[in-house]
Amino acid sequence: MKHKITNEQAECGFGIELAHERMPNGELRFRLFGDDGNGYIRTVATSKGGWQRSHSHTAFREFYLVEFGWLAMATQAGSRVAVQIFHEGKTCISPMGQIHNVYLSPDAVVHTIKFGIRGAVSRFDAEPEFDLLTTNLSERQILAIAAEISN
Repeated sequence: MKHKITNEQAECGFGIELAHERMPNGELRFRLFGDDGNGYIRTVATSKGGWQRSHSHTAFREFYLVEFGWLAMATQAGSRVAVQIFHEGKTCISPMGQIHNVYLSPDAVVHTIKFGIRGAVSRFDAEPEFDLLTTNLSERQILAIAAEISN
């Protein structure tokens, strides 16, 4: 027989925390994390879409699954930006130790699994120079860069 576990029981008894918020860019993030830092995020983009904030990490990865819309993964390639596009049903894994940023198309829904943390804190937020290279790119420019790289 199944027994319901309350949010309080999950947190106090099993180290599982729920943390939901609206980000500065307007997207919604619904999180479920273990006390080791590994966990799950459901991200819902705004009706305009938008960039997140660039970052890098050295002790964990992020596995993305695009449920609806598309995701652009931008990485630093020297002084340039490299972009890959992932459409509905596609997946990607963030690069280890490399600066990257994510763009979500309007109304996109993306599932992210953070794994490999095991208590290590290794996320380095906001790389201002890379944010300048990415956040000013329009959807048209994002798609053009991705098409150029894939050819």
